[in-house]
Amino acid sequence: MSVPAESPPIVQIRGLERGFSDGATKRAVLQGVELEVQPGELVAIVGASGSGKTSLLNVVGALDRDFAGEVRIFGESLSGLSDDRRSDLRSRLLGFVFQSYHLLEHLSVLENVSVPLWIAGEASHAQVLQASMTALRSVGLEDRAQGPIGVLSGGERQRVAVARATVHGPRLLLADEPTGNLDADTGAKVFELLDQARHAPVAGGRAVLIVTHDRNIAKRADRVLELSGGKLHAGGEVS
Repeated sequence: MSVPAESPPIVQIRGLERGFSDGATKRAVLQGVELEVQPGELVAIVGASGSGKTSLLNVVGALDRDFAGEVRIFGESLSGLSDDRRSDLRSRLLGFVFQSYHLLEHLSVLENVSVPLWIAGEASHAQVLQASMTALRSVGLEDRAQGPIGVLSGGERQRVAVARATVHGPRLLLADEPTGNLDADTGAKVFELLDQARHAPVAGGRAVLIVTHDRNIAKRADRVLELSGGKLHAGGEVS
C-alpha cells in the first residue's frame, strides 16, 4: 500500500448517528460509528443484512445529509454543505460501484464510461474520449467501446462500472456489494480492478471502501470491519 507522506485521512468519522422512522417508531441504525480511512487503503465492511452498511456508504458518499455526528471526507465536513457543494464533491472526488451496475442501456459502453466527465463538464470532447478509452483499456474492454451494454455479461458490466467510477480520477471509491451478482472467479477479477485502482497516481492518494458479504473478497482487504449494533468493530467475520 502506497500512502503519500503527510496526507490527511480521506475519511474521518466521529460519533456518526443515523436512524429511520417507521410510522411512529424511529429505528436507530448507526449508533456512534467511528472510522478513519487513509490514502492507499482498501477497507472492507461486513455485517448482517439491515445492519446499516449501505446507509453508511450513503452518508460517506454525500448522498444522505440526515445524520448526526462528524463526517469528513478529504478534510471537509459534510455537515451543513449546500446541495451544489455536495454535487461537486460527488462529481469530482467520489466514484461509485453498485451491485446492480446502474449502467444506461440506451448508451454505448464508451458513452456509459464517459458520463462522469460529461457531468463534470471540464473536459473537451477529445479529452473525454481519450480518458474514457484509457479507463476501458484498464479493465480490458477497449474492444467493446462502441458496442451496446445489453450484450455484456454480468462481469463485463461490472468492469464497465469500475471504468466509469474511476474515469474522472476520484480520490475515494465506494463499492456496495460490487461482486454480489458475480460468480467467484469473476468477482475476484472485479476485486483486482478495485485493488489496482487504489494505487493509481492520484494527487493526495486514493482509497477504496467496499461493502461485501463475500468472505474471499473481504479477507483480501487491508482491514475488515464488522458493522454490528450500530458500530464498527475491527476484525469482522463474513457469514
